[in-house]
Parts: sequence; structure tokens; C-alpha cells
Amino acid sequence: MLRDERALDPLTGALGDVCGPVREAAAAALGELGDNRAIPALLAALPSATVGREGDVLHRRTGHMAALALAKLQARVAADPLVEAMLVERTGEIYQPVLASLGDAAVPALEAALREGAWNVFSLARVLVAVAGRRARPALVEALERERAQSANGNPDLGTPGGQTWKTRSRR
Repeated sequence: MLRDERALDPLTGALGDVCGPVREAAAAALGELGDNRAIPALLAALPSATVGREGDVLHRRTGHMAALALAKLQARVAADPLVEAMLVERTGEIYQPVLASLGDAAVPALEAALREGAWNVFSLARVLVAVAGRRARPALVEALERERAQSANGNPDLGTPGGQTWKTRSRR
């Protein structure tokens, strides 16, 4: 694809088209265009609880293409909206590798989602480990301790050998 900046306005406009394949193609083309001015329009195309697209299958694929375009643009500012999109859709298939591609920029958003008790600790943990490696340990331990306490109805010693907590066992 030619990297012609004149394509930016028509492509960002096409993200709002009524036809799903047109929106998807526009999102993909914006990623290929390589122009960071496309980032706000791509962020707006992501699924969001405030926009109400969580159940809109027609917009889901557009959001996926927008996420992939944001990864191509290395849009570090997209970390929070990408985590939100992953949580809104309740799937990590698309968003996990995209967040991982953002590297350290994704860490604060992932840690915040873990602290807030997001729906799928393990999906978030998988991405956080891929991005931060050993540095993710404190946030992961905290989230797993909270999950374990909640699943044990508030009994933090239930289900661990010798009453050890996750934190104690993880220090070995």
C-alpha cells in the first residue's frame, strides 16, 4: 500500500461506514498507512463499555482490525483502551498479542485491571507475564491471592498445603 497522507481522512471516515467489511478494510489500511494521526479514530473503533459495542457483532471485527492497526502503529497510548476492549469482549485472542506488542506501555493498564478484579485474571496474567516477565510477580501474586480468597469464601488458608499462602509458596 502506498503511504499517502491524503488517504488518512477518507480512511478514518470509512471507520464509521454502515458496511462492516468497509470499516474493517479501513482499519487495516490505517495500520498500513503508518500515520499516527489515525490513532484517535482507531481508538474510537475499539469495543468500549461506554460506547455500548460490547454485544455488537458487526462492530467486533472492526474493533479487532483497529486493535491490530494500533499494534502496527505501536500506539503506546492505546494500552488502557485495549485492556478495556479485551474486558468488554471477554476474550483475549486478539487483544493479548496486541497488548504484548506494546511492551512496557501495557503494564500499568494490565496491573490496574488485575487490581480492579477484572473478569479473567488468568487472561490478564498471561499478557502481563508475556510483557513484563518476572517484574509482573507482585501484581500477579496480589491478584491470585485475592482470587483464591474470594473462591474460598474468605478463607485464605483453604486448599493450600500446611495453610501456606500463595505469597509464601511463591518465594521458594
